[in-house]
Amino acid sequence: MKPRRRRPLSPRELRERRSSRNLRLATVGVGVVALLAVGGVLVATRVNPPLGDDLCPADREPAAEVVVLLDATDPWNATQRAAIRGEFERIRNAVPRFARVRLFALEESLDGLPTPAVALCNPGTENDFASVPVLGRLSARFFANPARLEQWRGGFETALDDMLSAVADDAGGRASPIMETVRGIALEAFPTRAPVVRAGTASGTPRPGDVTAADRRLYVFSDMLQHTDAYSHYRASAWSTGDAERLADVAAAGTARLGDVAIEIFLLDRGIRGEGRGPGALAEFWEAWFAEQGAVVERVRRMEG
Repeated sequence: MKPRRRRPLSPRELRERRSSRNLRLATVGVGVVALLAVGGVLVATRVNPPLGDDLCPADREPAAEVVVLLDATDPWNATQRAAIRGEFERIRNAVPRFARVRLFALEESLDGLPTPAVALCNPGTENDFASVPVLGRLSARFFANPARLEQWRGGFETALDDMLSAVADDAGGRASPIMETVRGIALEAFPTRAPVVRAGTASGTPRPGDVTAADRRLYVFSDMLQHTDAYSHYRASAWSTGDAERLADVAAAGTARLGDVAIEIFLLDRGIRGEGRGPGALAEFWEAWFAEQGAVVERVRRMEG
């Protein structure tokens, strides 16, 4: 039996069939576009959340807490000031997006808790957005708001220049409360929390003392010569680690520990030498002082000039 031949469609039927197919395709297309739009908004909101006046995201904690403490109790010469600016730029450029950086001045008098000259979060640059799905490099410039970047860069540069200019015009401070200032900073910037440990073996068992401090850092630019009524490196006949451990007693001082904070010291060498005194003894003193509070001095770098 021969198969029946299908009746040719009339022009009207052809038009109706094409119209129905086009409508289905358009519906699917609108759905795909809507899904992409919603996905794009969700991704954009996640990678570019609303920021406060301090450029920190309102929906999450800062990615890291970074503090820079500049000693304003003693003058720095032109070479040292240039080195400080360079190191500060390196520090600022190295912090991850949404990390908060606070810049403090160490002053000879301390009334209450120290107040940062600037406290801002890194809003991110174009490079932070270029590899994000949906956004890509074409949208990176839009999401990396130029005004935010200028606030991030300019705010610190202005404050740092003001600090260094003020120090240059001063003959030197009569007191240098390094310990008290660091303790005050700890209460604000480094609240006590449980240590964060990394897995140290294939089985996931952490090694003793294997604590990550990558997200809480303190950079100190100073001669590190404590000079107060409670203790003075100028008056001490030797700079002993025993004194450092005694002075670091947070229970006696009534302050917070610096648990899991990584420390870098840029040491201005004042040329003091003697038995139990000098750059080496001073570095050991502060390493012991910070260690007693659970912090780790990762590097002590002498700044000469």
